[in-house]
Amino acid sequence: MTTKTAFPPVPVEIPFTKGQIVHLFPVLRENSIGLVYGERWAITRIDKTEIQLDNFPENEFSIPTAIALPQKDPDFLYVRTPKSVDLLNWKTKRQEAYFMDISKSLGIGIEISKVVDYQKGITLSVFFHDDEDMEFHYYFVLDDILNKKRLKEIPLPGFSNELPVYFTPSYTIYRPGWHSQWRALDNDLNQTIHPLVDLLNKDTSSAVLAVLNDNMFVSEELRHALIITYNKTARKDMLFLARWYGIPEIVPVPMAINDGERLMKSPNRNTMSPSGRWVYFAVDGGRTRKDTHYLVYLDPKLPSGFLAPFKLDFEGDVDLASWVTVPEGLVLYRNGQLAYYDLSHFDPKQPVEKLNK
Repeated sequence: MTTKTAFPPVPVEIPFTKGQIVHLFPVLRENSIGLVYGERWAITRIDKTEIQLDNFPENEFSIPTAIALPQKDPDFLYVRTPKSVDLLNWKTKRQEAYFMDISKSLGIGIEISKVVDYQKGITLSVFFHDDEDMEFHYYFVLDDILNKKRLKEIPLPGFSNELPVYFTPSYTIYRPGWHSQWRALDNDLNQTIHPLVDLLNKDTSSAVLAVLNDNMFVSEELRHALIITYNKTARKDMLFLARWYGIPEIVPVPMAINDGERLMKSPNRNTMSPSGRWVYFAVDGGRTRKDTHYLVYLDPKLPSGFLAPFKLDFEGDVDLASWVTVPEGLVLYRNGQLAYYDLSHFDPKQPVEKLNK
């Protein structure tokens, strides 16, 4: 007899009394997660109900609006501030380097960034500056953070921050205009090809897929992407899996929602795990219902490439969502506490008893 595994697991609930958490991010420490509370950056273990913080000194770095970039070395953390990319050395507790280019204007900003060479400190960003007429000009830029210099830039005429840009470790996938086709760049900012671009360019009308900045989640390693979108043809929100590990195709992920509910909520806390196998998303209950929350499992080894979404065992608002890397798990910040769901024991080959049907 095969015993069904109860899933999703019961979370570990950890009260956080040090202040309001404004940012959560994955780190390369076992059973740990990074967080920002007030103006202080810290790392804490997540598998115990007692908070033990490894704080970064505020006099070295204290920008609460910065966003952590994926780690490759547990001792170093690259972060994107509104105007620069900085490197924090967590071992020495020093700000190792930063670069801010004000050569064109003092009115500058960085929308998103990724690290393309962790050893040499090379980053790729969407950068903008204003001019004397207060018009904004956008670029893709390669920056050398350690030596404080710009290596290359590609102007983006007609671009705006509403247009979608997706960074993977090796590619930049973007749409330069709403009436333009999707394009791909390599990490040297050269035009290249990518199967996901070909899939998205089959229909750029947004009748089926309205791909925006925050509703597609891409895994380069597993060669798939989850898209949460409003389907104009079906007149409802839908999930789609784009995959290019076999015959490239986009397939619907069946999910029923109630009248008045939306698969996208603002602000959007939806997020893909670093492994690319899980996506957390929230369903906006509208005026009559509380928000509900789901995990969907994606796996190229499965015949369909996915399992039906699992509903988590609570309703209401979530302030932040992120991931523990080892062992893999989801962390939600809600009601002044962290809720940790350990997903590392999940086996897609075993039958699962859904706790919420």
